[in-house]
Amino acid sequence: MFSRGILRSGFIPKWSVVRPQSLSSIFSRNVMNIYPKENGHTCELSSSAQDVDSFFNRVFGSKNYIPTRELKEQIFTHKSYKQGSVAYNEPLVSLGVAVVDVSLMNHFLKNGNVSNVPKYSDITKFRSPRRITLATKDWEPESAVRCMLPLLNGKTNEKPPLDRVLSTTIFSLVAAIYLQKGGQEALKFCDEHLVNQLIHQNEHVEK
Repeated sequence: MFSRGILRSGFIPKWSVVRPQSLSSIFSRNVMNIYPKENGHTCELSSSAQDVDSFFNRVFGSKNYIPTRELKEQIFTHKSYKQGSVAYNEPLVSLGVAVVDVSLMNHFLKNGNVSNVPKYSDITKFRSPRRITLATKDWEPESAVRCMLPLLNGKTNEKPPLDRVLSTTIFSLVAAIYLQKGGQEALKFCDEHLVNQLIHQNEHVEK
């Protein structure tokens, strides 16, 4: 059992399972249990109500911006957590994606030049998991997320899954704003906190 956390890059080398204490200084959040699997191990990331409230304080300046405790926890719960036995955020993701897409399209339509609007396939690249993760890194969503992650071998070429998990969290947050505060507030949030960061990221960001 770990007592500290997970590398922001999204994976823990397998060898860290057998000597976590020597690596504790480079972790940033709690990892609860390690589970053996046929092809390796998985770790369970968990969080407390205080972790969730701290996230809302960082982003909104108020832990009560979303007043419903159940919804706040659902935002941060991936379907992999506890094998889906608790409310998870997947039902919110599609709504959040739609709101982000509309906000991105509005950004390109502001000057009235329809020919300047990218194809939908390009819009999806702007909101890729990697870009979402980079755009929201200062919010530290990984400090509150709850999920299961594989412990990848450091030599593998497989992409770490944390970016995908964090992107579902942000889309779920946008959906929760839509449901609690209305569409205009959700679009305003995207305009102020996501769109420019997604569009103006370094061209070398992996899409």
